[in-house]
Amino acid sequence: MAYGVKYRLEFSDDLENGKKIEILKDNYSGSVLPIVAGADPCVISWQGDDNFYNPIIGSQCTLNFFVTDTVSYDNFHEFDEREYKVKISYKDSSNNYQTYWIGWLVVDQFKEAVTTKPFPITLTAFDGLGTLDAFDMFLDETSAGLVNARTWIWRSLYNLDLELDIYISQDIFIRNPGSTVKTIYDVLNINPYALQKDKYNINTAKHVLEQVLKITNARIFQSFGKWYIINNSSYSAQSIKTASASTAQGGTIPTGIRAAEAASLVANGTESIKFDIHNYTGTYQSTVTVDMLKQVPDQLLPIENTLTKEYLRPLNELNITHETSQYLETNSFVNSGFENGLASWTTYSTSGTTSPGALSTDFAKQGNQSYKNSQTQTSETGTRKTLTKTADVYNSAHLGHKLNVNAYFDTNSGYGSVSFRFLLKVTEQGPGATQVKYWNNYSETWVNSSIVNIQDIDSVNAWDKFTYDLGTFPITGELTLDLYEPFVQNSGGLNALYYDNIDLLFDRKDGTKREPFFAKIDDFEYKRVRTTGSNLTGVLELADLQLSQKNYNNVGATNAIRPRDDNANFEKTLDEIISQQVINDYRQNLVRYEGKLYNLLNDPFGLNNKVWINFHTTNPPELREAVSCYIDSMTYSVKRNAYEVIMHIPNQNDDQASTFKATF
Repeated sequence: MAYGVKYRLEFSDDLENGKKIEILKDNYSGSVLPIVAGADPCVISWQGDDNFYNPIIGSQCTLNFFVTDTVSYDNFHEFDEREYKVKISYKDSSNNYQTYWIGWLVVDQFKEAVTTKPFPITLTAFDGLGTLDAFDMFLDETSAGLVNARTWIWRSLYNLDLELDIYISQDIFIRNPGSTVKTIYDVLNINPYALQKDKYNINTAKHVLEQVLKITNARIFQSFGKWYIINNSSYSAQSIKTASASTAQGGTIPTGIRAAEAASLVANGTESIKFDIHNYTGTYQSTVTVDMLKQVPDQLLPIENTLTKEYLRPLNELNITHETSQYLETNSFVNSGFENGLASWTTYSTSGTTSPGALSTDFAKQGNQSYKNSQTQTSETGTRKTLTKTADVYNSAHLGHKLNVNAYFDTNSGYGSVSFRFLLKVTEQGPGATQVKYWNNYSETWVNSSIVNIQDIDSVNAWDKFTYDLGTFPITGELTLDLYEPFVQNSGGLNALYYDNIDLLFDRKDGTKREPFFAKIDDFEYKRVRTTGSNLTGVLELADLQLSQKNYNNVGATNAIRPRDDNANFEKTLDEIISQQVINDYRQNLVRYEGKLYNLLNDPFGLNNKVWINFHTTNPPELREAVSCYIDSMTYSVKRNAYEVIMHIPNQNDDQASTFKATF
């Protein structure tokens, strides 16, 4: 899509700093038309949660214009959500316009007065982060293998069509990464199945993005026309992190971290933070270190007597609860529900022994896809196979197996009878291997002679689940499942056969007794509990994670480090690190500021900035915070140059004494 500017308004804020509003239209190449501004023409807001560890902070832009006798606008509500793009810019110190915010005009958020001209209209645009739950999670149609977290991130954001660079400041990493490994997201590998739900249903792009950020204690937001992903607790000067890493590499756990951060602020008045930059397709671009610090009151002036300081009680305990439906996996088949297309399946073209089929994207038992075969045989002994699956299996007396095939026969009247056929064999592998065993469904035993089994169908036009108890595999080797095209007694009586959710499950076998291989998980959670200050009662919950590294490990990565842990003896799991970061933040009363600030600088500020409360008065009482604040929520009136902010002070000093426990 190519967008051209259709409407433009250039104006100055209350400090005479240049600002610009543009509304771009898809495939527009005509003249740029004027905008008549209201008293507060542009307000941009980021609405964070009271729990500032929640990972997604979406933003919106509210535009207030006038319709006059000479200036009117398109009927925005008549177009779809990607027809108009809103871009807000500011003039930098070199008098060049720079992007501050960009998003999509939302058609159901158009409001106009019903009166005579001139009358006001209100338009709303969103950056789209909150709409990611309208998009399916990324699923590779060519592979069902592990996907690194960087790909999950950019694939989720790709749905928004904004094509913004991704700036990452995430000091949770691994030791000794290779030269092409830039962040933890490059080495955090996740099976697509682990991010699905209810076995074979797929989740949303928003859910997947949230999961990746939660397991790394991170948040995402838009600022200055970029996506920022930052650690929720450790977003600070790179020089302090580098010094901590050097101490840890020497074999000593660094101490006095907060004092070092405070001394650096006082000495330098800056906070230079490292970012790894990726483009909108996840490709690494460069690494930069940029001063992100703004100071109150020298640069940001409290106004209207609104600045307040709140104290939140310390935490005694952090609970990380898990959504466990995808943990206890006993399926030996990959991509059982065809959500990764035909990856790991073998399909065929037309021949005397094979029959073509294709993915169905509009009909499935679960998820979005199934496999459809419209070819038929009128002989029940036909042997034209349409789909093949293989898996490595083992002759182990304590393992029992069940094959499940879900099939749907879409029939017409007068179809007679229908069935599908399947062949199941195990071929011995390795030097000298000669044995081949076949499953005989009539005798329910493994035999030496090849046999194609017939499964009669009693219920048509409904999903039927067929389960075959295969017992223990007779030999170790490669299992092959061949599924054949359907049989229909009367020609023309069958529209199609659909296959879905084809799995090979194992359980624990003791003679004739069969039990689930894994015990059921009812309440899987991690707890980080202080070992001192037992009179504290504060509890915080990080809810419904699907990912874990400590016990039920479903993320493929080695143990991780922070700079202070950069030593083989100090490595930890992600779960241990993120819970430690949270309990550190709440080691004492957590300080939160709220109020309205007036920006004395030329350039605006955003959620990527840190704010240092530094009333360095010569007479007591002096108010100088030890470290700078994170901005958690903000509303920016562009014309008035006023910012309503909520921000908190992190406390990543030496680790708070605590214990990490897993409970079930």
